[in-house]
Amino acid sequence: MSTSRQEFERRFDEVLARATSYTSEQIGHPVELPTRFVLDMSDVSGEELSRAEAVDRLYLGPNLSYVFIDVGVHLGREHSGAAWVRPSAHHPRHPDEVWDASGIGPFKNLGGFATVAEWEAAKVHGIRSSSSRVTLPNAE
Repeated sequence: MSTSRQEFERRFDEVLARATSYTSEQIGHPVELPTRFVLDMSDVSGEELSRAEAVDRLYLGPNLSYVFIDVGVHLGREHSGAAWVRPSAHHPRHPDEVWDASGIGPFKNLGGFATVAEWEAAKVHGIRSSSSRVTLPNAE
């Protein structure tokens, strides 16, 4: 089955809402839905984009998709409150062949996270963390 741009955007908004909610649970206070997006892609890595610009880069058409797209919310100082989005490095495939464990394929909710340097600082200060992300109280 192909995926229209409208359906792709609906799924993108759904995973963004889930990531924001999960991040709020992780840090114990509400987090605003991000309006800025940082894509981890070679041609725009580190730049903050609008939602429309992010979707333009991520939507490959009705019959081609990234295998999965990770979505999280920055908690560290750099890009604080922006959504972080990373498409997989796999060769794109038909939408029927992508990761879809949560019913919003190809998107995966990562919740809140910080940079490696902030991760290391958090470990030193005993802030609760997991193997792939860290929660920072009162992130600015």
